[in-house]
Amino acid sequence: MGIKVLPPDVNESWPNFAVVPETGNVRFGLSAIKNVGEKAAEAIVEERKKNGPYKSLEDFVKRLDSSILNKKILESLTKAGALNRFGERTIFLAGMDQILKFAQEARRRQINQLGLFGESSLLLLHSLVPSLPQVPSASKNQKLAWEKELLGMYVSEHPLSDFNHLWTRGRVLPSSNLSEEMIGREVEMAGIITNVQRVRTKNGAEMAFVKIEDIGGGVEVLVFPKIYQESNEILHKDRMVLIKGKVSEKDNVLKILVDQIKEIQEELEKPSPPALKQLYLTIPKGSQKGLLEELKEIVLVHKGDSPLILKMPQDGDFKEIKVKSKVKISEVLLEKLTTLLGADRVEVK
Repeated sequence: MGIKVLPPDVNESWPNFAVVPETGNVRFGLSAIKNVGEKAAEAIVEERKKNGPYKSLEDFVKRLDSSILNKKILESLTKAGALNRFGERTIFLAGMDQILKFAQEARRRQINQLGLFGESSLLLLHSLVPSLPQVPSASKNQKLAWEKELLGMYVSEHPLSDFNHLWTRGRVLPSSNLSEEMIGREVEMAGIITNVQRVRTKNGAEMAFVKIEDIGGGVEVLVFPKIYQESNEILHKDRMVLIKGKVSEKDNVLKILVDQIKEIQEELEKPSPPALKQLYLTIPKGSQKGLLEELKEIVLVHKGDSPLILKMPQDGDFKEIKVKSKVKISEVLLEKLTTLLGADRVEVK
């Protein structure tokens, strides 16, 4: 329907899920954030309705009572992205004690009372963010992990979105397509590990029951002792993996008996065999400038040593042009190019 569901925001969210009138998008409800709850969510919204939108982090924390905005709630709002408009969440988390001390001092003085040092003390109350520890920004995967932890779902995007071509090109089977007809067949699937239960067999060997989720659902996979020993290092929550195994059924639930498990990035970024040296891309006749821009972005992400030759339409035929940019030929690059141009227009030789 073209309606976006956006992460929570202290200036646009309401206690429950609600539409933003200006855009028609839906904002995640503040009360649905883990550790926040109805009371704090309602206090944040009521204060905003009474005195206007929050102008900064300083403005936000000094306008709410400490019984509403304690450390646990403020950390949850920060990790969930509800304070993103005011700055980088890792900086806020690193300076959390400093922020809470500022809020306590601001409420004590009630801002309109200049206090012992007059205007200078008021100035100090407006210099909070620049004085916080300057730490690196959180990675995309870290932000998404916080979303999953505090919102119960991925909202801004899915961690597997960078690998969407695996499903669109039919490389792996979506979990939603598993069926009883596949019992006994070998399948290849991809997903993010959401739970690992390690157990010991009667012989004392270790194995694991692992839950993986892809964009459309999830499936439990069984990792028996031999494969467990080979893959134990990657059997951790939030790891993105490719698995191969046979479809099985127990208690009317389909499961995968794993024969092989690898991290997606490690597997797909393996360099192609040495014999595959040059990449030829045929540009369709009548292509728009936007296609070449997309192609350029893909090439820049996959820099390497292999020559890139474009077959450009010219005078009813195609002319080969060797471009300056070189690429690292890998399966993930070929999947992206195939999705963009079509399988018959991507050639390695």
